[in-house]
Amino acid sequence: KGFPRPAATRTLRLEAKDAAAMTEIFSVAGSARWELDALEASPGESAVFARLAGPAAALDALAAEVFAHWRGTTLTSEAAEELWRSVGAMTWTHADGPLVKIALTPAQVPEFVAFLKTQVGARIWLSAGGNSGYLSLPAGSALPAHAWPAMTLRGEAPLWPGARPRFEVMTTTKAALDPQGRFPQLDD
Repeated sequence: KGFPRPAATRTLRLEAKDAAAMTEIFSVAGSARWELDALEASPGESAVFARLAGPAAALDALAAEVFAHWRGTTLTSEAAEELWRSVGAMTWTHADGPLVKIALTPAQVPEFVAFLKTQVGARIWLSAGGNSGYLSLPAGSALPAHAWPAMTLRGEAPLWPGARPRFEVMTTTKAALDPQGRFPQLDD
């Protein structure tokens, strides 16, 4: 059954000239009273997409408040539907290359975007208000070494690329729940 769908939604396309502007939008919008339904960004388009959800009568007023902070436009319902379908199905990615999900904080977004813009053919998407980044590379591309925790979702790349912090609680929990070592190790 899930959660009930809101009465209406509006998708706003906010202009963000660079990753620092995206970070500012993530920080301010993520803590504002608007309670956004989604907050995503496309560095390639220099845009942040914010989805407002709630009673139809309130959405235009909320959109006006958002536009008082940043320049942007409201997407048509058809364009919004296509955007969210593309995001959900990840049609923006390379079809056959590696796809990696990277754990971030909004403050790391400028460094993340700058680093990945140096990678030939890289496509980048920022999700969850800057708390997740996605990297898609063309088929045959080697995944660049990076400092963020990550997980490969598809393609030829290590399952856990990037930084992997090791906490004592992880090994203690593994030993307690799997004393005979029947399940994969923490690094598998």
